[in-house]
Amino acid sequence: MSEYRYTKEDRKNQLCKLIPALEALISHLNNVCLFAEKIPVYEQALAEANRLLNEGFTQEELNMLNRGIPDLFNRHKEWYPPLEDESNELSKPAKWFEDLEQYLQPVREAAGVLSIIGYY
Repeated sequence: MSEYRYTKEDRKNQLCKLIPALEALISHLNNVCLFAEKIPVYEQALAEANRLLNEGFTQEELNMLNRGIPDLFNRHKEWYPPLEDESNELSKPAKWFEDLEQYLQPVREAAGVLSIIGYY
């Protein structure tokens, strides 16, 4: 088994995936008028990601960027997504939630990899 540590180029590519994902999420949140109070946090993360890409970065800065990008939901072991019919536990997830997840998950995944040093 061999170890692979992310290089500066890998990190730049990771930032290049995060930036458009953040842009798409911000645009979606603005369009659907959801979680408006969180938009500035994502805009700040976008500005920081662009700065790091353009000016260079340390691993600690990447870690801080990752920690600065919140999830919109408090996901815990008993959490389940908002449902179409909240009175029926067999109801399917709400359409607005499923639409939002298409934008939120790429951001979470792209941000999450920034704090990982490498892999085996």
